[in-house]
Amino acid sequence: MNETVEKIITSSIKIFNLDGITKASISSIAKAAGISKGTLYYYFPAKEDLVNECFNYVKSNALDYTTSNIDFTQTPEQIIKHLVRSSFQWPMERPGELEYLDLYIHMHFYDKNVFELFPFGILENDLFKEKFLEYKREKMPNEVINHLIGVVITTLSKYLILYPDYFQNEAFVESAAEMVWSMVSGK
Repeated sequence: MNETVEKIITSSIKIFNLDGITKASISSIAKAAGISKGTLYYYFPAKEDLVNECFNYVKSNALDYTTSNIDFTQTPEQIIKHLVRSSFQWPMERPGELEYLDLYIHMHFYDKNVFELFPFGILENDLFKEKFLEYKREKMPNEVINHLIGVVITTLSKYLILYPDYFQNEAFVESAAEMVWSMVSGK
């Protein structure tokens, strides 16, 4: 991604969070990015394109953050718990991105694949799949597991904004990781 596009996207996320996605103007985004409206339209011909690219940017950052340092030699339980922990750490370090995600989910541009945002792609990793098969419920396809994890992590991450003190508590985060593992493994 070139520097101008990244500046447009990061500025857009800030403006969308301040004004709301539908009320944010192209003029205010261009001004915040330090570019002309023409330059913004060159890269993003429609506001919907910009909104969706901001989502892709947040999704990429979240996936990079939550899936970094995964050791696929660990058990599925350890991997899922790592993903849950890192899913709580990501919004603490990048709260504006979580706020944007919340806005995006609740608007008409909403991409139905939003639940792929967090660590769900990890279930497609061959090493993880092989290990997870022994834990997986017989009638629960990966898509259902992906959505269940997504709903839980997204909901808990939203609470992180409202009640950040809970997420500073290691026991709370461990409880959440245990809950997600129990839900996914059926144990």
